[in-house]
Amino acid sequence: MKKYILILLLAIIFNSCTEDKQTEIISVDPTKSKQVSFDELVNDYQLIKLEKPEGIEWGQINIIKKYKDYIFLADRFQTKTITVFDMEGNFIKQLNRAGDSPGDYNNLSLFTFDPVNNALVVYSRMQGVNIYDFETLEIQKEISISERYFMGLEWIANNQYFAIKEYNSSEEEGGFYVLGEDFSEQKELEIPNYNASIEISYPSTISRTDNDVLYNFSSDSSKVYALSENNMEVKHQINFGNSNIDSKAVWNAMESDEFEKEVFENKKATFIQFFRESENGLSFWFINGANEGQNNLAIYDKNTGASKVIRKIYDGEKDVTLDLYPKGILNDQYVTILNPESDLADKLAEAKARKIELGDDYLFVYDLKRGDE
Repeated sequence: MKKYILILLLAIIFNSCTEDKQTEIISVDPTKSKQVSFDELVNDYQLIKLEKPEGIEWGQINIIKKYKDYIFLADRFQTKTITVFDMEGNFIKQLNRAGDSPGDYNNLSLFTFDPVNNALVVYSRMQGVNIYDFETLEIQKEISISERYFMGLEWIANNQYFAIKEYNSSEEEGGFYVLGEDFSEQKELEIPNYNASIEISYPSTISRTDNDVLYNFSSDSSKVYALSENNMEVKHQINFGNSNIDSKAVWNAMESDEFEKEVFENKKATFIQFFRESENGLSFWFINGANEGQNNLAIYDKNTGASKVIRKIYDGEKDVTLDLYPKGILNDQYVTILNPESDLADKLAEAKARKIELGDDYLFVYDLKRGDE
């Protein structure tokens, strides 16, 4: 009997240790940020030329996502379209249903996917959710949602969604919810909620990496949550060291003005975006006023526990600052759309011996060196 009790106690201790290890503490110090050259930072990259047919247009791409073996480029504000390419850059289709007819959306606020029903899910603020068959782009279902606004929407599993809801016109507070297939609330997640922070929480604070949905809440930037159909647990804890950043800044205003003031004037808040995790390390982009309100890149090496913060990325020879800020995560790599007039386009054209044509549209997909390979 004593033997079995000992085994049971050891199992309990082992399980407790395993649970403790699931929350990894990452130390990042923005005050020690530095600039590096493109070749020091980028381990490998891929250029995907987008074969855009005549008559297919978009304005500014705001979100890039992947579903199955397809790439989705969303222009939320100008053409209000979602354009689909395969992984080689061949045009597949475009959802262009901005309008007032049945099956249309009046704006393109958010979008996600429903793998169970092979559907594209589009949310239009003050209107609701339109669900389109992925193969035909024909409307399958329209669900009216007017009582609250979604500031985040991502499919989790088993016909369930993770939703960030903003306050409504009656100033009722928003929150974090698991929604069912009909987008009704199934469970409210117990996370402190500040409306001003929710307002800027999407899309760059929700990441899908290795099939995990990760989220960083702007009012407590020290925590990175892993989402599941049943709960939301802290997977990583970020320690910003001696940078005077208040990771638990509270904003009582209904708008995001207070958040911006905390970031850029008081220099004590941080906005984490595009959290990416690989076998050897993890990385994320962040903004805080202590670093001149710029997009900074943090890289953490799981093997050594070392981290670094990149303030500027430059072309070593010309000493020109290059913009590598992503629009999404593609196959666990950062991805952005290449501006043909940017200095980055010039550098890549030279590196490829002018094999790319600067007037065309390309996706720039890149991986990082040292710890996040």
